[in-house]
Amino acid sequence: DPNLIYPGQVLKIPSGKSASVATIPVSGAPGSKVIVVADGFPASQNVDVKFGVQGGTPAVVKDGKTDTSGYLRVELTLPTGAKAGEKWVVTVVTTDLAKTVQATSAAFTVK
Repeated sequence: DPNLIYPGQVLKIPSGKSASVATIPVSGAPGSKVIVVADGFPASQNVDVKFGVQGGTPAVVKDGKTDTSGYLRVELTLPTGAKAGEKWVVTVVTTDLAKTVQATSAAFTVK
C-alpha cells in the first residue's frame, strides 16, 4: 500500500520547491494567447522565456524577471504558422546565475 509508512523506511523530504512552468490554457488555435506561469525560481532573477515545438529548439520569445517570490507571469501568442496536432512547450531559464535554473511546461496542443 503506497499510503503506508513502514518501520525502518527512509523518507526523502524535498528541501524546497522546485521550479515549474505551466501554460493556461493547455491547448488552442494558431494565433491564440497563452499565459505562462513560472514559479519556484530564484527571486528577482532575469529569465528567458522560450517557446517552440516539443523536441525542437525553442526560440527566446520574451525576456522577463521573477518577482521577490520567484514567480513570473507573461503572455505569449501561439504563432499563426503552428499546425493542428503539434505539441508546443515553454521553457523558462535564468540568465544571470552561475548555476542555471530551468523548467519546461507540459505540452500545449495546437487545435
